[in-house]
Amino acid sequence: ALIVDATTVALDPAAVSTDVEQCQALLREGSPAALATAVERHAGMLLEGFDAKSPSFEQWVEDHRRALRRDLLQALERAAAHCAASGDLPGAIVVLERLVALEPTNERAHRDLMEGLARLGRHTDALRQYRECRDALRRDLDVAPEPEQCLGAEQPELDGPRLLVERVAARRDHPWVMAGPVELDGRGDD
Repeated sequence: ALIVDATTVALDPAAVSTDVEQCQALLREGSPAALATAVERHAGMLLEGFDAKSPSFEQWVEDHRRALRRDLLQALERAAAHCAASGDLPGAIVVLERLVALEPTNERAHRDLMEGLARLGRHTDALRQYRECRDALRRDLDVAPEPEQCLGAEQPELDGPRLLVERVAARRDHPWVMAGPVELDGRGDD
């Protein structure tokens, strides 16, 4: 199962299959089911806890970790878009929650998650998500959310949930508009 020459020791890809290889094949396939499987199988960082005591190996591992993380984040974005486009709003929310957990400064993912929560009538959760986004941006990047993100969220006493839901309903370019009309009964989930 090993291929060895004067400078290299490698696994024979014809004899061995790795979880990374399987995940990358699923990501290349790109179907909603393949993306969901790839995301489910992601189990953490590549070679987490392994110390080869070699700076060049550590650099190689770090480069591959970054690439795999980027691929996973893109897969999560695509999976959320697939869920939203097919009308599976609860599924999109689950995927977006994982995305913001892995990348807390992804403002667009926070915004999509807030809008999905608002669409489901979970207004308090949408406002809580805004605050998590604001805090992560402040803590990690020392910036404030974009003004569009703030609409109604900074002033809940001015009916922040209603403004957030109205903003969601007004966005015709977002796939979640297909989720149907938003009820504005004033009660929310508070």
